Amino acid sequence: MGSAWHGLWRGLDGEHRFWVADAPPDGPTSFVVVLPLDALFELRAEAALRFWLALAGRPPGDRRHDLPPQTRERHILILRALDAKLAGVSYRVIAEALLGFRGQWKNDWEVSPLKNKVRRLVADGLFYMRGGYRELLHYPVRPPRRR
Repeated sequence: MGSAWHGLWRGLDGEHRFWVADAPPDGPTSFVVVLPLDALFELRAEAALRFWLALAGRPPGDRRHDLPPQTRERHILILRALDAKLAGVSYRVIAEALLGFRGQWKNDWEVSPLKNKVRRLVADGLFYMRGGYRELLHYPVRPPRRR
């Protein structure tokens, strides 16, 4: 593996990083892309196509694996709720700041659906903080869980 080579191509849509098993020769050459037929094949094939389009100077097209706006907004709430909880803020204060809870009495909080929602946001944040964030890298493909 001593001759392996890492490359960086700056295209119209950003940087593309790649790895070549052998150092490229001094002159012109052709390369082949090898993709394993595994659970992440779809994402790898899309990345290879985007790289090829960048090399050809063509626009990258749509990214099919971007998170939908509603999911992205939920993840923003998850991060904010987790940051607040890790800073020692109560669930009720988090709900007031992030979700607009306006109860005046203790019972208002006890029966509010926002109580469970803010707890779920914090729980999801803890899940992502403890390694679950890796699932976001594969979106929308869900590889099988390791046992």
